[in-house]
Amino acid sequence: MTTDKFGITQLYKTNTISGREWYSKWNVGGARSWTHSNNDSVDTEFITAGKGDGSFYCDGKGSLFVTQNPRMYVLGGWKNVEITVYGRRIADSNISYGGIMAYARTNHYIDANTCDDRGYGGRFTYDGRVDFEKETAHHLPNGNAQTTAVSYAMAKNKWYGYKYVVYDDVDGNVKLELYIDETDGLNGGNWVKVTEFTDNGSNFGVGKGVCRTGINGLVPQLKLTSSNYRIGSESCDSGNCKPNLSVYFRTDGAGENGLEYKKASIREIGVDNMTYPDMTVTELATYNGKNGKKPYVGIDSFVYDMSQSSSFTTGSGTHYSHLLGTVLTDQLIAKHGITKIFGFPIVANLVSETVYHNVCQNKVCTKITGAGTNECAKVNECCGNDCVTNENNNNNLLIFVGVVILIAGIVYFNS
Repeated sequence: MTTDKFGITQLYKTNTISGREWYSKWNVGGARSWTHSNNDSVDTEFITAGKGDGSFYCDGKGSLFVTQNPRMYVLGGWKNVEITVYGRRIADSNISYGGIMAYARTNHYIDANTCDDRGYGGRFTYDGRVDFEKETAHHLPNGNAQTTAVSYAMAKNKWYGYKYVVYDDVDGNVKLELYIDETDGLNGGNWVKVTEFTDNGSNFGVGKGVCRTGINGLVPQLKLTSSNYRIGSESCDSGNCKPNLSVYFRTDGAGENGLEYKKASIREIGVDNMTYPDMTVTELATYNGKNGKKPYVGIDSFVYDMSQSSSFTTGSGTHYSHLLGTVLTDQLIAKHGITKIFGFPIVANLVSETVYHNVCQNKVCTKITGAGTNECAKVNECCGNDCVTNENNNNNLLIFVGVVILIAGIVYFNS
């Protein structure tokens, strides 16, 4: 299997389209320390200022030691992620909600928003439990739900590798997986799946607190998908939806330098690319529910099948039929109130027109967007001369303009 820059096994491949990755920089920049009032002077993506309370010491050799109850954020709009970190418990108060933990599918960075701050946590606690937590209403009573815990003891002064994976599955549900490695990363680590859970929108958070009232379709058990639109999220009120802004690590009850971290990473993974075929906007347009074609819509980076939606296909809801075969923006979804769109099956990845995916001569050609001529030539050796690039298009335009000018000149001089 592929390994990351720290030599740790990657359980899922990195997304080949977005390719977003973050790696801790605790092995560079020398020894340094700071409090929760500041950020790391070396890693500008690692945000700690004003989050939680506590302090940090980085030895510059790869380890970060934390004290008390800090929160550590990496922003950027994460979707399907594989989060990895190694943790060593040294000194703590053994509180039940402390341990090695990461949270995803959240905008928890804006701490005042009760709905934006919803998210999924993967927890490996000091008192020996591995489970998932879903925050349904931040800072409100009864605003957290947990899955059934698996017993797994966490000894002191021992390294534990922690991997937390969150992704949208083929049926539109959200899959959560948590793995542990006890080899300290030997040969990439021996990653054992300790627990997993699928949130189908009706089995996680029922009866818990609601983050806002008076919003149609907002229930605590709502699936927290990778979409940029989420019912109730405050950031969507202004049309600037960011429900998946951050991934963050959480520490509670640590003594002085009481929890040591190393080899941390967050990667946008390619679960979607491995699972679904690609579909361009042009291809999507043919799926308009007419002439035997299925009714599809595009949202964000996915194509959804709306066959089971009366709002699109039958009854008084047929006024939505003009949207079939098109890409729905977050603003359009919010305007029309199509709040349950993300419960429908995903059938394809929505990709750029210039991205193609040919297979020939037992080779898989690289996906290219606006490739240069040389890159295009390399791919054409395998896939034929169907690679159209921005550069080629520009050359063709120049040739066309030149011919027009030449003809105009000939006409002028002969007149």
